[in-house]
Amino acid sequence: MKRNGTKSVAVALSVGPGPAGPVLAQKGLARTVLASTVLASTVQASTVLAGTLLAGALLATAASVGLATPAYADVEDFTFASYDADYWLSRDDDGSAVMRTVETLVAEFPETDQNRGIVRALPDEYNGLPLETRVDSVVDQNGDDIPYEQDDEGDFVVLTLGGDDEYVHGEQTYVIDYTQHDVVRSFADTGVDELYWDTNGTGFAQPFGRVSARFRIDPELETALTGDASCYVGADGSTTQCEVTRGTDASGPVFTAGASDLGPGETVTAAIAFTAGTFVIPDPPRPAVWAIALPIVLMILIGVLSLVAVVVRLRAPRDAAGRGTIIPEYSVPEQDNLLVAGNVVGRAEKAMAAAMVALAVRGNLQIVDNGKDEYSLRYLNSAGTDEQEADLLAALFGRDAGRGKVRSLKKPSAKFATKLQKVATDTKARVLKLGLRRTVRSAPGLALLWALVAMFPLALVLFILNLAVSPAPSISGIVVLPVAIAGVIVGAGCAYIPAVLTTAGATLRDYLLGVKMYLTLAEADRFRMLQSPEGALRVESAPRVDSAPRVDSAPRVGSTVPVDSALPVDTGDENQVVKLYEKLLPYAVLWGIEREWASELAVRYENSSPDWYVGSSGFNPVLFGASMHSFSTSAATAASYAASTGASSSGGSMGGGSAGGGGGGGGGGGH
Repeated sequence: MKRNGTKSVAVALSVGPGPAGPVLAQKGLARTVLASTVLASTVQASTVLAGTLLAGALLATAASVGLATPAYADVEDFTFASYDADYWLSRDDDGSAVMRTVETLVAEFPETDQNRGIVRALPDEYNGLPLETRVDSVVDQNGDDIPYEQDDEGDFVVLTLGGDDEYVHGEQTYVIDYTQHDVVRSFADTGVDELYWDTNGTGFAQPFGRVSARFRIDPELETALTGDASCYVGADGSTTQCEVTRGTDASGPVFTAGASDLGPGETVTAAIAFTAGTFVIPDPPRPAVWAIALPIVLMILIGVLSLVAVVVRLRAPRDAAGRGTIIPEYSVPEQDNLLVAGNVVGRAEKAMAAAMVALAVRGNLQIVDNGKDEYSLRYLNSAGTDEQEADLLAALFGRDAGRGKVRSLKKPSAKFATKLQKVATDTKARVLKLGLRRTVRSAPGLALLWALVAMFPLALVLFILNLAVSPAPSISGIVVLPVAIAGVIVGAGCAYIPAVLTTAGATLRDYLLGVKMYLTLAEADRFRMLQSPEGALRVESAPRVDSAPRVDSAPRVGSTVPVDSALPVDTGDENQVVKLYEKLLPYAVLWGIEREWASELAVRYENSSPDWYVGSSGFNPVLFGASMHSFSTSAATAASYAASTGASSSGGSMGGGSAGGGGGGGGGGGH
């Protein structure tokens, strides 16, 4: 008995194609079949992805998508003792395959008032062709009618078995009798017609104690049987084979397949081969002309807009040229802020560690080596720091820190890392304020971005219409959506132009490149440069950048001899050389060559030790280079801490199939 109703039943199904298997691999053939369930999933996934990408490109806040929770999640908490099915395959007058199915499901419900029956979802589509599923009856083991509601849910006929007014308990039997057409397909990789069929399907959340199936072949078709048959068991895509036997009874040839102890989402799939041409298999529907043409036109337009956006971006203003020639420089620039320097030369990831070393060398803090690559910072004073360096000290130790306060870098908290990140982020504004960079606005780039954004809803509409209205989906109608998403990404990337270096910024960049060049010179070449008049002239011409005044300098920790930066360094005076090398150490950290430079500096510490670096077991010049490299890594780490009805397109009768790869199957659950 069928009761008409408007109740919508949501059924989770997962029936799809599995791995191709041996036959497909041997013959090297591949076929693509666009199953409607897979396409529907693609719609959902593409829409979510597109929304996320658009939100990022336009700097908008994406709305969260909530997932509905079933009102009665516990209705799925039961088991099936068995699934037994008889399939009668015959050939219709027009030569097409028709199959009657009688399946018996024995459910075991708890004794509590939980379930009113089961839900059975029968596939109504197979490789793009309708099965014309017709349900003839639903009865119990005694042949008494069971009330049910039938709903069309996309490519499934969903049956809700049992009334709404009465709970069922213990063992309950449901016998469903239905007929389907065009159940046989021709597979190029096997060269035969096949009944490639899932039994219970992979869409059940319950285990099955036993699944058995008997495929009864019309005697008129017996001579068309090739003798090949296969059985597969397991989850979707499983190639585990099960036993299939051929026999004969009064009705003709019978193929029997089955397995025991199937888990949730597992099925038995059988494949029976017939001589090619045994059945008339209708051609799959073709996409509508508009479903092919309109997406192509839109993709061409998106491609043209994206290309123009790239051209506009390539012609956008760039960094100033600078002085062109890079020469070695051994004096630090007046703008001695390592965070700013890191931004100018594009080494922001090293800038924080370099800034900490700079504060140590200047005497504002001490680096404490606790051993085993663990480090702490000890606050001394804020003398000589600019506004941003003072903010960095505050992030490390707090605004009102007293001399001797210690900050461990062993296990930085997210809160601490956030403070450091804020200091690093403020560098961008500081560089703009100092006139080292300038912002660039590209009106054409923004216009092209919005044009590409406007293409997305058009692509989405075509994508949906292609799936919902066209007789068959077109490839272009599917590809158009990811192409539109890619266009938005390209447009966003081309519309965004980072702040470019001004002439002053380019000059400072080239000077810092000169410092790097000096750091990598051989010692003899460095000494010759220190002693030369040209070196003094380069010191005098070090770039000056207007900046906030520093706090009056206090006596430097460890400083004994002041050095006039406008004069050549006396290489015979170890104090002068040590002081110069110390001042350059933060820049070595910035350029990632701190290990080598610290090793050079360690040689100068043979008769003394730096006051700004304290080891747990005393100062060791031999290990100093490795220690500085380890510290820079720890500091950088601390700064960043916050921081199935898709049937298979290949045959299975010769052993190259998989569970869940055939037609039929479906799934269900409780209600």
